Amino acid sequence: MSLWRQIHEAVARRLIVTSPAADSAGALRHARGNWGYRYLGTPAVRVPTASISAPRGFSTSVAVRSVGPPPDHLNEDEAGVYLKLKEQLHPTRLEVQDISGGCGSMYAVEIESPKFRGLTTLKMHKQVQDVLVEEIKGWHGIQLKVKATPIAIDD
Repeated sequence: MSLWRQIHEAVARRLIVTSPAADSAGALRHARGNWGYRYLGTPAVRVPTASISAPRGFSTSVAVRSVGPPPDHLNEDEAGVYLKLKEQLHPTRLEVQDISGGCGSMYAVEIESPKFRGLTTLKMHKQVQDVLVEEIKGWHGIQLKVKATPIAIDD
């Protein structure tokens, strides 16, 4: 029996799918995983945290916006790295953090850019390193998390 069929029958019997966090003594464990069923009693009883909805389509439209000015919490060196990456790679998401304890010898960079589309992770890293080549010479290390921005589709 398919999972959707089981859910449909559970709703018909006034049972509702619950998450493991909502699991209690009245819950029955589902044989396929961590989800369970809980008897709700009368149809008037509502559980706001649990709901069943019909499958819906998801939009593939994504608004592509470049990041703004450096956040106020960045120090001078972090802001310099932020601005250089923003200028060269036009990221849609960018986070820079000094993870060396404040001495500026190691940075963590999370960046998402449309310029990364179609590239391997290694090539994305190479692009970031090429932009920061002079800064990296004085650092102990860099921690990179890179991602390509999805293609925007107009409706």
